[in-house]
Amino acid sequence: MGFDQVADALGHRTRRHLLVKLAERPSIAVSSADEKIELMHTHLPKLDSMGYVVWDRERDTVVTGPNWGEIEPVIRLLRANKDSLPNDTFLEITQ
Repeated sequence: MGFDQVADALGHRTRRHLLVKLAERPSIAVSSADEKIELMHTHLPKLDSMGYVVWDRERDTVVTGPNWGEIEPVIRLLRANKDSLPNDTFLEITQ
């Protein structure tokens, strides 16, 4: 789909953090109420529609999606350089 879509997916620190965490583990549980509201209405639908994640709404879990391979190299770069990036690059998400 191209780098513009990858950049759009990474355009919010909550999404960046979620994608980096997903690269570190096979599944993420969406747990806290405040987190769920923002994720459910904004970030998860966007990432799910792009195919980067698959969001199981019934189980409140997120796994990598069919287009994960498109964004994964950029996620690896972010993970490898996490300590060198500005402090506000990622929003902490309760796991």
